[in-house]
Amino acid sequence: MLNLSVSRNLQNEITEEYAKVFTSISSRIEVFQTTQGEYVNSLVEKIKQHLNYEDREIRNLAALYGICLTDESLVDYDVTSFVKDVNYLSTIIPSSYNTETDEKEIEESNPVSEEITQPEQIEEKQIEVKGRSDLKPIPKKFVQSINTPTWQERTSNANKGETPLVKVLSAYYQANIFNVSAINLFIKDLILHNVNERIPLAISSILIREHLIPLIDHIYQLYKSSGVELDLRYAIAHISYGFKGITRENLENISIFDLYENLSNTYPLSSGDDLYWDLTKSQIFEVYYDKVKLMVQPQIDEAIKQKKESKEASQNLLNVKQPRQGATESLRANVDRMIFEAIHFNRPFMGEQRIKAKRLIETILRRRALEEFGKQDIPHMEKYREYFLNDFFYPIMKEYPQFLVLFIDVRYYKEFTENPQEHFEKNREYIMNQFWFRMNKMGYVPRANSTQIANAFAGLLQEILNDPRVKALE
Repeated sequence: MLNLSVSRNLQNEITEEYAKVFTSISSRIEVFQTTQGEYVNSLVEKIKQHLNYEDREIRNLAALYGICLTDESLVDYDVTSFVKDVNYLSTIIPSSYNTETDEKEIEESNPVSEEITQPEQIEEKQIEVKGRSDLKPIPKKFVQSINTPTWQERTSNANKGETPLVKVLSAYYQANIFNVSAINLFIKDLILHNVNERIPLAISSILIREHLIPLIDHIYQLYKSSGVELDLRYAIAHISYGFKGITRENLENISIFDLYENLSNTYPLSSGDDLYWDLTKSQIFEVYYDKVKLMVQPQIDEAIKQKKESKEASQNLLNVKQPRQGATESLRANVDRMIFEAIHFNRPFMGEQRIKAKRLIETILRRRALEEFGKQDIPHMEKYREYFLNDFFYPIMKEYPQFLVLFIDVRYYKEFTENPQEHFEKNREYIMNQFWFRMNKMGYVPRANSTQIANAFAGLLQEILNDPRVKALE
């Protein structure tokens, strides 16, 4: 059985998210009816041909259907398909929403004695209307009846359309919205893992575990937050409809309910965490993976080509900057290559790269000390700072002046972008003060040794290479 503890821990968060979404949808229904009256009226006429609901509910459904169409959460979804979904979802609303049941509960919780049905007893319990001698007293039973929360008052609001069915359909709407974004992320990672040439078994395991299982559980939780226990096969139908749209299959007159009904005929199980893996693997991954991969194969091929070119460019850069006789220059060239790949090929510069950069910088500083003093550990700590600035910091900032954007006065941003080197020379003192301030935050201290300098700058380099302002100035 799958361990879904992480997913279950998100249940409260999803419930809160649904509450916000439902409030938003309720308001949007009201606004949509007000601002798009003519369009809603046309949808009302279409829905009336298929559903025999009261007018207010029909208008709510028409508005929600219109929102789905205009938001493109269901592209070109015809009205008969929408009605099939409405009919199905109306059947899974809990019996606690039943009018007769709830009114019976109200009567039991607010018993009215049969004795007060007698006129003379009603008279005894009448309430005076203060300040109005011309009005007859109001019977207390009538006062009690209008203050009793009826089922309609507790479960619906005529102005906002907050009926049980609309609540469930709000989850339906949100599931379709979330489905589209989740499938796009699935495709993005599918491309990434194929570019990285992972073995097929690993790709299937990662995509199912990291994308499809969280997706089916999120849809299930959305419906649960609206008050219903969803058949997992209907959640799969949501996902399947999304993949069919992405792969451009013919969806004319096909509803989410149709997909659910077909799946129900071939897959007998409907609930349980242990179904998540099998359902997503057999009904989604095995059905759509090859189709999606074929669709994005040109992107995969192009990314593989760029990856090979980046390797060649990195190696050429290393060859240019690696004189055979200079071990220090060779180490510096390795750091240059890491920076080059991060800037030009969007390679990540995170924990592993930071540690590697720190070791390279530290080795460079210690070798410079060895070249000058004949030993790596020297008492003149200011020398390490001198080596760092002259042999490392200034050359890097000259080659990548956009790095300085973190240290400039924001008022002169335009001036900086027009001529970074000139701006640096004019404002060197301010920029260097800001630089050392940031280094201090990374652990640099006055009279720092080679290890402290290397560690601080490696951390700052990670911050620089992941800053969107730097990437924007590439």
